[in-house]
Amino acid sequence: MTNAWQVAAVVGWSAAGAAAVALVALRRRWAAELERFRAVSERDALCGVYNKGALVSLVSDLFGRRGTRLRGTLLLVDIDRFKDVNDEFGHAEGDEILRAVGEALSRGFRAGDIVGRFGGDEFMVFAEGLVDPATIGEKVAALREATREAGLAHVGRPVTCSVGALVIDGRAATYDAALRQADAALYEAKRSGRDRHVTVAYEEPICPAAGERRTGAREASFDV
Repeated sequence: MTNAWQVAAVVGWSAAGAAAVALVALRRRWAAELERFRAVSERDALCGVYNKGALVSLVSDLFGRRGTRLRGTLLLVDIDRFKDVNDEFGHAEGDEILRAVGEALSRGFRAGDIVGRFGGDEFMVFAEGLVDPATIGEKVAALREATREAGLAHVGRPVTCSVGALVIDGRAATYDAALRQADAALYEAKRSGRDRHVTVAYEEPICPAAGERRTGAREASFDV
């Protein structure tokens, strides 16, 4: 009787141990699937960079955490006359150019930089620690060249982009104010003839506008 009880106990412990191991493995697989789903849900399906929701969340959270110690550059990139490309050559070719710009941004910036698609033909980058104007110029020049080459490859003519770059060097910056100032720099690049970049330094607002946060697409297109 004792031997039978001991055998049953050993069998029970073995089964319990196997079940525990299986449960741990199941939890690990579930955690891996959740992480994979989270990563996929944060990415723009076409361009492979962060989608707008993840992009805005990551950049605004970074601004909130760093406070007065923030150093880096916020860039807004807009493809020039992109509507004309879609109208003349079709959305499939336009998508290829968007994909190429996303790839160029991913290559041109570090893995830890935040790169995302902010609107239809607009991208945003926040490169923490990047404050040297010459380095910013080099990165933007490489992006502009990649955009031209994408146009030649897919529609047979160069496609250009304009960039507004806002440098924040240890200032008390807010996401809202930084976005407005980067947007103004991008507008100046567009107004000055497109196919160029404008770099400006962050200025602390004298009287920040309450509740002014741009989370949607620009109301008026640059190409109008």
